[in-house]
Amino acid sequence: MKKNNKRIINLFSFITVLLFVILLFSMCFLFFILPKKEESEIEKRKLEDFPEFSLKALSNGSFTDDITKYVSDNFVMRDKFVELSYSLEDSRGIRVGGIKLYDETNNRNENYISMVDEPFLKIRKPILGIQSPSLGEEAKNLINFETVIENTEIYENLNQDDIKGQQVGPLFIIEDTALEIFYGNSSIISDYTNIINTFRLAVPATTKVYTEVVPTHFEFGLPNKYKSEVGTAQKPFIDEIYSLLDSSVYTVDAYSKIKKDYYDGNYMYFRTDHHWTARGAYSAYTAFAEKAGFEPTPLSDFEQRRIDKFLGTFHSSTFDKKLSSNPDFIEFYAPKNSYTVTNYDKDGNITTTNGTLVYKSVKGDSNGYLVFMGGDIPLSVIETDVKNGRSLIVFKESYGNCFVPFLTENFEKIYVADIRTFPFNAVNFVTEQKITDVLFLNNIMTSCSPPRIRNYLDLMQK
Repeated sequence: MKKNNKRIINLFSFITVLLFVILLFSMCFLFFILPKKEESEIEKRKLEDFPEFSLKALSNGSFTDDITKYVSDNFVMRDKFVELSYSLEDSRGIRVGGIKLYDETNNRNENYISMVDEPFLKIRKPILGIQSPSLGEEAKNLINFETVIENTEIYENLNQDDIKGQQVGPLFIIEDTALEIFYGNSSIISDYTNIINTFRLAVPATTKVYTEVVPTHFEFGLPNKYKSEVGTAQKPFIDEIYSLLDSSVYTVDAYSKIKKDYYDGNYMYFRTDHHWTARGAYSAYTAFAEKAGFEPTPLSDFEQRRIDKFLGTFHSSTFDKKLSSNPDFIEFYAPKNSYTVTNYDKDGNITTTNGTLVYKSVKGDSNGYLVFMGGDIPLSVIETDVKNGRSLIVFKESYGNCFVPFLTENFEKIYVADIRTFPFNAVNFVTEQKITDVLFLNNIMTSCSPPRIRNYLDLMQK
């Protein structure tokens, strides 16, 4: 009897080892023959390429390290294992009364708009002031960069507790809706307004400069009973920004229009993503039209389409089951009038001459927001069939992508500048191109973000 048991155990052990070896060789075989993905949809990042060999890389160990990263990123069925990992992590969160709070360890996405990216962010001083032969000495003397960088050189007012509370990670999940908690900082706001005020002084007096600060979903989506316990209200910070701007800067009240439309039941923000929807952007567009003195194009004049089953950045950051089972949809409105789009890279070189503002073939899934302009382009130049002599440059982050398509019937030429990668000196560019209108369009998170302040400083220092 004991002999039979021993044989059974040995047989079981042999089968186990055999299956493991078969699985191991199968995975290795599949690794070499299956096509490699360029990016992970789940993690929203580019996957590692096979490293280039060199004796130097081999000797210092970087080649083998890069090989390890390559194998890890291209492991067979990797997305399934990552998804399983997220599902297991989902069970760690505490959900009480439909509320689930994630801390910063749940952050998975480097593309979020971060409140604070570094504990004490250092911003380099400009070597020279703004250089433009058309400004004149008097205008140059008015530009005081020391004032602009007074607070932004080192954010010593932020202690570690403040920073921890402002990381991308804290998401307040209410049933099927995720909200990024907002914490404001008045010192950062003053830096933001100093930069815009300085820009206003630097560009020609005939150029109209507008600022439009947009609330995020957190402002309206957080139930009243949590408002005194979670985060900070956004309206007081928007009001403070506008109060600190020079009287020659036009302030656009997007807040009131968005608030009204939101409480009227319109689909203004995504539940699984940190962006607003096209309807939210349209409300802000009508507010801008009112301030800039043009008639907004009715929504009915655009070609309307819809993409279903969109799961955005908050979903890919948490893989929360409530979000997974209740995807968003994306409405988009394509202009019907004629226009052309030329795109430029971060070095100022043309990348495409046949771009579009709405990519109708984009699928939903996790990349659905790319339907708007194809994502964040350093510079897009749009020429329309409107002949009114007005030109506009929009300095924006990704919130601006679904805002811009509404403008094609209002301006003859539109420049769309991503504040993180715009290749030129902003003042020189506006001056030399003789742009009539400038719009700084940002969500409140950007206006309170040290990395974005650094981006704005860089715009004037290039």
